[in-house]
Amino acid sequence: MAGSGLWFPLLLAAALGGRATALWPWPQYIQTSESHYAIFPHNFQFRYHVSSAAQPGCSVLDEAFQRYRDLLFTSRSWQPPEPTRKQHAPEKNSLVILVVTPGCNQLPSLESVENYTLTINDDHCFLLSETVWGALRGLETFSQLVWRSPEGTFFINKTEIEDFPRFSHRGLLLDTSRHYLPLTSILDTLVPRP
Repeated sequence: MAGSGLWFPLLLAAALGGRATALWPWPQYIQTSESHYAIFPHNFQFRYHVSSAAQPGCSVLDEAFQRYRDLLFTSRSWQPPEPTRKQHAPEKNSLVILVVTPGCNQLPSLESVENYTLTINDDHCFLLSETVWGALRGLETFSQLVWRSPEGTFFINKTEIEDFPRFSHRGLLLDTSRHYLPLTSILDTLVPRP
């Protein structure tokens, strides 16, 4: 238990690190600003772009939309913001998804392309990916970008992300039961270095 005291400072640093700095995995490219947009759960939806190769009926994404809606907005503690308070941020009422390559029914493989671009700005709230697997990665990142104010309003900051896996297999194994790993090695593994 002597090492358990080391985790509290790490968790505290992650919590205080800022809204966009806690993304996991860290994107290849990210640019974010303090400008933000309000998201109201009763108005917000995930939508397919009309030109997307994936459309309603694609179970991989249809089910993901429901999972992320539940993850983001289903909370017993969530209450709509008081109507008397004026919202100063513009609203985003949908994330539009465009998948380039058809194929909703295949299982992922080591050759699956998982790259995506996520754009949240004044003109767009848009997720572009080569495949449905990249769209899933982008949805996970989107869910980590949404934050809630003390008054109960959800927001997302103006952000541009381009991401793809660094390796064909994403995973992390820390076998500390058989191999001693110094804290610096663990931190170098978990935290991207500029």
